[in-house]
Amino acid sequence: QVAEESNTRSRVDDRLAVCYRSLKKHDKLQQLNSGGDDIQGTFSRAVALSSQGKFRESILLLEELTKNEDVPAEGQKTIRRQLFSTLVLQQKSLPEERRDWSRVDRLAERFLQQDMSEAAKERFMIDLLVQKERKSEALRRTERAVRKFQREAHFRLMLARLTPDHEQALSILARLQQALGNTAEIRIAQIQRT
Repeated sequence: QVAEESNTRSRVDDRLAVCYRSLKKHDKLQQLNSGGDDIQGTFSRAVALSSQGKFRESILLLEELTKNEDVPAEGQKTIRRQLFSTLVLQQKSLPEERRDWSRVDRLAERFLQQDMSEAAKERFMIDLLVQKERKSEALRRTERAVRKFQREAHFRLMLARLTPDHEQALSILARLQQALGNTAEIRIAQIQRT
């Protein structure tokens, strides 16, 4: 019965964490499970700290979790993704001259060694360049990806978002809309360009 109560509490905490994140109630998120030493509680605290801009503390908790042998493989992937996102946010919060992307780059290399399609790897690298605010490099890489992965609509959508040519972007989006229909992503990109 104790295990069942703990499991129920964990599910409730997970749902509350989703709600608190959506509502941007980071103080409540941090209080959630703050007394527990369990993996989910530590992860929730790390996410809350990151949401509050306390990146150093969040990174320490996430790194601690990556060393925890009790975390299953799928959980490790989630933790590493959160660590990656937090490291990116930390660097973006710094003035450009103080940014050091080396830790992000090392973790990116580890992600790219995973079993992913070539197209997924390319999307990841382009997204990383955008996060680093290296948009001209991201644009060149996206143009190559559009030619290489012609069936991947995602690259054309990225191209429409990255190109400085407003007319080209609207033309790409119109063709995507014809091919794929009126999807939310296409509509958002159209709104951003108007």
